[in-house]
Amino acid sequence: MLAALASLALRVPRTLRVLLGLFGIGLLAWGITLQLLRPSSPNAASSPAVNPAVVNPAASPAASSASTSNTAPSPSAPAGGSSATTTPPPRPDLTLLASSAFADCGKPPDPAAPPDGTRASKAQMLAAQQAMKTYDAGVTAFTKCVDAATSRLASEYQGLVPVSEIAAVRQLDIKVHNNAVDQDTQFVGRFNQQLRIFLGKQRPAPSPLPPAP
Repeated sequence: MLAALASLALRVPRTLRVLLGLFGIGLLAWGITLQLLRPSSPNAASSPAVNPAVVNPAASPAASSASTSNTAPSPSAPAGGSSATTTPPPRPDLTLLASSAFADCGKPPDPAAPPDGTRASKAQMLAAQQAMKTYDAGVTAFTKCVDAATSRLASEYQGLVPVSEIAAVRQLDIKVHNNAVDQDTQFVGRFNQQLRIFLGKQRPAPSPLPPAP
């Protein structure tokens, strides 16, 4: 068999043998090129790599919920490590509150000086008397308002402030009340003094006693 092939090869022209050899070499090179260009694994090239650490939320709702709860940010702690309790606002000064309340009561203005009883007319004295009555009524209303404001503040802050602060407000009430009453007494006393002088002029002089028989 081998002898027959060798004898046949000797009968083929030399040029044809060379062409067949070149064709075989080219065919071999083409096959090697295809092997090099072919991907090693079709599945690996077509499907993306899966990260085992990533969980598909749609595939596992429970896992997604657990992941969300685990990664939820915790409430921020107060700056400086202080406690969550807030500092209460500063308590107002009861003395200042009382002074403001007393001013709102509206102390009546001082009346004008009473007219001179030795020269005043009856109309002037009557007008001055009416002014003093109005002033006296205003002082009475003012002192009642001051006392009521003190009672309101003492009741509102009872047990919330030291007893000394409430006592200080009551002392201020007594001072303001007494000052207003003292001024009222002084103005009324000045008017009454001039009124007595005026009335003294109006009385007829007593007639002299008849001589003794």
